[in-house]
Amino acid sequence: MKYTRRRRPQPPKTMTRTYDLTEKEARLTEAGEISYEYFQEEEGYGNCDGDPACFCFTLQEGMEAGFTKHQVAGLISSLEAKGVIDIEHRDPVVEGPDLFWLNESFVNFIARQNIAKKEAK
Repeated sequence: MKYTRRRRPQPPKTMTRTYDLTEKEARLTEAGEISYEYFQEEEGYGNCDGDPACFCFTLQEGMEAGFTKHQVAGLISSLEAKGVIDIEHRDPVVEGPDLFWLNESFVNFIARQNIAKKEAK
């Protein structure tokens, strides 16, 4: 008779994602009405009472943050590749400009940093 040892079930490992942004990428992610200080809980879009303005920006708002149109386009491409933003393509005539949403996992990443800073005080 062959004896096989049973392994005790292990709890699932949770992976905490981190993001490495350049200074310009970080500045763009706070364009419009977005402010990292709003993200105090790891509840994603539940921060700011779910106000969408706290989580997305437009091309125009990116330009108002001090970038040219071409700089914003390049930064958006980089942020999308890093998984920081999701792009909501919209019909400009009917719905308005495209929206660049902070990814919910990125919002939670910022919230974790804010919580750690608060606990360190």
